[in-house]
Amino acid sequence: MKIESLTYFDHSQGWGFENLEFSKLNLLVGASGVGKTQILRAIEELQDIAQGTYSKGIVWQIIFKVNEDKTYIWEGDLSETETEFTPFQKNEPIIKFEKLTLNEEILYCREKTGITFKGSILPFINSHDILLPFFKEDEMIREAYVHLNYIFHFDDAEYDQALPWSYIKHYETIIKDVNLLNLRGSIFSLKWKLYFLQKKSEENEEFAKLWSTILQSYKDIFPQVESIEFLLSYRKGSNSKFFPTIRLIEKKHPETPISEEDISSGMLKTLLMLAQIYLIPDNSVVLVDELENSLGVNCMDTVLENIVFENRGQFILTSHHPYIINHIPYERWLIITRENGKIIAHKANEFDLGKSRHDNFIKLTNLKAFKEGVTV
Repeated sequence: MKIESLTYFDHSQGWGFENLEFSKLNLLVGASGVGKTQILRAIEELQDIAQGTYSKGIVWQIIFKVNEDKTYIWEGDLSETETEFTPFQKNEPIIKFEKLTLNEEILYCREKTGITFKGSILPFINSHDILLPFFKEDEMIREAYVHLNYIFHFDDAEYDQALPWSYIKHYETIIKDVNLLNLRGSIFSLKWKLYFLQKKSEENEEFAKLWSTILQSYKDIFPQVESIEFLLSYRKGSNSKFFPTIRLIEKKHPETPISEEDISSGMLKTLLMLAQIYLIPDNSVVLVDELENSLGVNCMDTVLENIVFENRGQFILTSHHPYIINHIPYERWLIITRENGKIIAHKANEFDLGKSRHDNFIKLTNLKAFKEGVTV
């Protein structure tokens, strides 16, 4: 999936944007408070809506491609709520409008006059039910539903997933028949994916090659590291559930591994970020807010290189860090400004930037739009 453009308005909060266009790699830059993080949250909100969870006041249109030959347009309006409700009813939004189109063919459409599904008029469906998950058993609609769930917001604090021992042993049994496509598309956290990747790398060439790539990228950043191990730890009070913990083996002191609680936040985040780059499902969308958080300059170069050149997914990043901004091609910058509640994204070529990377960065930092968030 690649998001081509997005329109989103949250009328309950009084902000939004329209026709924001994305490329394969996007860096949102601008003053604090102009709406960079809100753009990422809007994409996450659409993922929630696709799963049937939503808030009132949202109006949206997302255009996205699947495998280059399929262009979906999914749009909707949740701007109304019930005018009367009892204490026993939730004041849920009414879905005024929802439509899914594939290559200009309307797959379904809900309007006030009724619902059509591939040209046929359907009977009443609850006005609080999103239709996308309702129709997901249809092959063409399911493809849209699945890809809208391939949106990942990187947050290294979320990846401590505990699993029952029986589930772990079951997966270890069937992992002999699991390929990388299955592993990448699984619901496991990044730590679990790394754990199973390393485990199977001992017997599978494809897994071994990918594990070697991740490990070598990590060692390029931290040359003192010789290898990485995973241990299963028991979580007290979690009904016999376990989770993987990381141990770093250093070249100089292999006899005393560094346990996860003693690994610096930057070293841990770097490993998880590399895992995100290589272990997401193909054609995923990855959202990273303030990429520089917990990353030292020594980490940024390799992480950015992998993001730019791995090219397996679409990355939408935000950053204030000069090193990151300066090392992502200016053609990938989206300069974000705000006019009252309207968020506006400017492409870098709208401004008279320099001919070199350094000139581009210097001129960017001197733009009034960049420093103050004022529409130009």
